[in-house]
Amino acid sequence: MKNKLHNKLLSVSAAIALGLGCIPSISQATITLDLSGATSGGVINDAYFSTNYVQATGSGVIDSIVRVSNNQLIVQGYNTTKNNVLDTGATNTFNHAITLGEIPIFDIGGVLYRQFGLDINQQGADPLLSLDEIQLFVGGTANSNVDTFTAGILDHDGTLIYQLDAGADNGILLDYSKNSGSGSGDMFFYVKDSLFAGYGAGADVTLYSKFGATNPYGNNDGYEEWYVQKCTGNCGTTQVPEPGTLLLLSTGILGLGLSRRRKAL
Repeated sequence: MKNKLHNKLLSVSAAIALGLGCIPSISQATITLDLSGATSGGVINDAYFSTNYVQATGSGVIDSIVRVSNNQLIVQGYNTTKNNVLDTGATNTFNHAITLGEIPIFDIGGVLYRQFGLDINQQGADPLLSLDEIQLFVGGTANSNVDTFTAGILDHDGTLIYQLDAGADNGILLDYSKNSGSGSGDMFFYVKDSLFAGYGAGADVTLYSKFGATNPYGNNDGYEEWYVQKCTGNCGTTQVPEPGTLLLLSTGILGLGLSRRRKAL
């Protein structure tokens, strides 16, 4: 059952959406956080996003939890072993449930955050890709096969604790060329550990994401892969951009005012 936060997010999304049960075919949005240039990080809805230049993503270093891929501009999916749910694959090694205890914790300025990593793939001549939505659920069914939405929220039976689009239609612009290609990692997503209060290490965590819905930054090559580092518990400290820069980015005043294309489900 969804908690009060989930219900609040549902009402916000309903105000944005044009109908229930599907995502609007056309809407307007802004790139709230542009990571394609010199900017290395920022805040959206109290979560940190930072580009990744040093983290290796090879075997034994990370645990891949979902690969989102399809031969179309807009792709979406979440971590599950159920084959081909939305745009996820069929290989359980890279698409599977994950528990809270498997997600590493990092200290950012004295506050504890859970860290997820993202590795994107795009054509070298057209390297920009939009990340248009993240929904993070805790509890509920592991390895779900639900593929429907209500007012833009995945109909997962866990508790929605974070949404990129809560309060506004936010987006992040990523640049495949900023790192050394597939397997090097492109972005870290840090969500406050306090949002998981009341859940034990064995609680399942489901991460849904959508890419390519902001024109002209559609998906054009390979898969987008979410992973966690194979470091459990408190894994130390990490650096983020200066607070002044984060404040500007979190208000969205660096938005690019681009139109977003969305497909009905």
